[in-house]
Amino acid sequence: FPSHDRAGDFENFDPALTRQLFAWAITGEPLTSGARQELRRQWELQGKPGNDFEKYMLLVKEAAYAQ
Repeated sequence: FPSHDRAGDFENFDPALTRQLFAWAITGEPLTSGARQELRRQWELQGKPGNDFEKYMLLVKEAAYAQ
């Protein structure tokens, strides 16, 4: 399963996705369908760490909140 460090590596993420992730982490504002699709694409590019997209999303959210 990916570590918090790996999930929080936002440098390869589109800036719009990164902004949405921070908003989601801080305000709880849900991700748009486009942001969710892009996050899934990033997860797939990373080799589907943990084989569970929902858990990956929570790790990314925690990492964004910790920034």
